[in-house]
Amino acid sequence: MYKKFFKYTASLLFAVFLLQSIYYSFLFHRVDGLIYSVYLSSFFFICVMFQSLNWKNAHEFLFYILFAASAILTSYGFFAAIKSPELRLSGLLGDRANEADTSVGLFMYFSAMFLLIKKNKIKVTLSGMALFLLFAYLLLLRVKTAYAAVALCLIAALIIFILQFRKRNNNIGLSYRRLIVLALLILSATFAQTTVPFIQPSDRDSLSKSLKAMFNLNNSTNGARIEFWNASLRMFSEHPITGIGAGMWPGVYPEFNGTVYTDENVDMNSAINPHNDYLRFISEFGISGIFYFLFISGSVLILFNKSLTEKNNLPFLFTSTCYFVTSIFNFTYDNVFAMMLFLFSLSTAYADSNSLSRTLRREKWPLSVLIIVALILMSLRLSYQKDYENAIRMKFQGDYYGAAKKLESINDVIYPVDPNKIPVSYYLGTSYFELKNYRLASFCFERASTLMPFYPSVMGNTAATLYKDGNVGESINMFKKMCELYPNFFEPQINLLSVYANEKMNAEAKILINDLNRRIIEHQFIKNYIVFLEIKNYYQKNGL
Repeated sequence: MYKKFFKYTASLLFAVFLLQSIYYSFLFHRVDGLIYSVYLSSFFFICVMFQSLNWKNAHEFLFYILFAASAILTSYGFFAAIKSPELRLSGLLGDRANEADTSVGLFMYFSAMFLLIKKNKIKVTLSGMALFLLFAYLLLLRVKTAYAAVALCLIAALIIFILQFRKRNNNIGLSYRRLIVLALLILSATFAQTTVPFIQPSDRDSLSKSLKAMFNLNNSTNGARIEFWNASLRMFSEHPITGIGAGMWPGVYPEFNGTVYTDENVDMNSAINPHNDYLRFISEFGISGIFYFLFISGSVLILFNKSLTEKNNLPFLFTSTCYFVTSIFNFTYDNVFAMMLFLFSLSTAYADSNSLSRTLRREKWPLSVLIIVALILMSLRLSYQKDYENAIRMKFQGDYYGAAKKLESINDVIYPVDPNKIPVSYYLGTSYFELKNYRLASFCFERASTLMPFYPSVMGNTAATLYKDGNVGESINMFKKMCELYPNFFEPQINLLSVYANEKMNAEAKILINDLNRRIIEHQFIKNYIVFLEIKNYYQKNGL
């Protein structure tokens, strides 16, 4: 009865989840999220079929592929750290969190393999080498969620061994001695490497500080995550059925926590997701987003149950558990490499399901067409991303005409936002603004506002363009709205003062001058602070 209830509930939520994805793609004129979801779903189904074929060499082939990937990932990371020790570590995957999410999944895979393999000395040696490289790299990365994932997976391993011992069932043939060796290796290395140098002086410049920061609620990164989570829950509480819309979290978040934006941090955009994949899905999709959590947690439990009797499932249980944990604190869904490893691991939970396997084999042609379409669209996205990177390079070089032409060639339905979640149409609008084509700039900013309705830079440029295009009233209303949303961000307030001064709205200007005089304490980060001084001096000099 309970199995049927779970099955039908999950199926219903998945159907609603899929329909919402399609609806939001048309509503916001962006299919990037849908493409990515289809791509990952197709990969998952391929993995299920692949493992259902019972190819004897499949897992051995995977072992060597993952070892090569581990060697490349860690070697590149170490080289990047040695080459530029003063910079924040950015290895092969371009982001420290992505590096850690992928490394910890690989680390736990080889931990399980190290425990399982008995007679193959080559694979035992390679597993040990991979463990050494990956653990050393994790120490260098200093990502707290990676340590939490490792700890939880080791606890899961101990539980499995205890259950086996109680049942007096040692058919799996795990090496208890190697478990002890592995645990001692991790513990001794963790406590011994408390002075490993780090590339960025901060709360993570030593391993001991990084570990302590995990439990410090006053830590800046922990505090930011809590703010993101609170905002996500408020989004869900206000839109529990429909959610705020797929991919809309970074554009809506500033409305829920605008007081954190200042002139110093407004361009340091870390609020591109809630740093929790589960909260991301329930805030964007509402109640149907719960399907994502049910699918992940249910699949891990299935793997856990299988691992009690089948040793080949243990490596994939470990990698799946890593994903389950890191998704609570990170944005693992956006890391395609970690997701592919996770989905291959997860497919082992369903590979023995005859009904699912038969269905996938029977429907292989529609699935193949879907995969081909997804691959074509992904190829287009990669091509557009290259054009975007070239356009941004031109823009920084002052070639706004060339940047505009390059950005115009990008289909912003397929590639609507860059990796930092800033709309491509926003950059096109800034190029037109510099070219003094305010009508086209206003059109582009309006498009960007659809995707990022409350992002400060988008709102500020929209308001400035409206004023340049002669829409004074709309511009003032937009600046006023920014003042309400971001009371600690002074640049738009000074821009509003400029509009008041230019339009001879002296009473409003004097009130705003007095307010800014009272509230501005530190001005070194305010880009247009000189403009404020000039306007203030003008009013004082002329007795206005």
